[in-house]
Amino acid sequence: MTGSAGEGPVVVEVVAAMRARGQSVAGQLSLSGLAGLLSRCRVVVSNDTGPLHLARAMGAATVGIYGAYNLIGYGPLTRLRHRALVSWQTEPRRCSRHPPGCTCRRCVSLVSDVGMEEVTVSALDLLLSPLSSG
Repeated sequence: MTGSAGEGPVVVEVVAAMRARGQSVAGQLSLSGLAGLLSRCRVVVSNDTGPLHLARAMGAATVGIYGAYNLIGYGPLTRLRHRALVSWQTEPRRCSRHPPGCTCRRCVSLVSDVGMEEVTVSALDLLLSPLSSG
């Protein structure tokens, strides 16, 4: 899993919670190192960030999680090797356990309605596709 140095602790938590073996490289890669890593991936799952677009440019199949407004301008042009999952939220959802003004990841997310099952199905669809290997 990738991320910035500041995201390192969260990335380590995610890797520890994974059922499959994983590794954190958060904060450890240059831009060219990240491009090299992404070029070796069959499928990349990411929210709408620079690494998602870099993965697509490097030839990886992608599952992108977009806010509705960003999909129009920054989403993939084809579904051949890319899947765009869309959140139609226009305001951050507030979780019931936190007070107004909370800035935790759950409270500020504009894509929290994109479910893990939807992401998994899209990633497996691409992973099992003969087009994702070439």
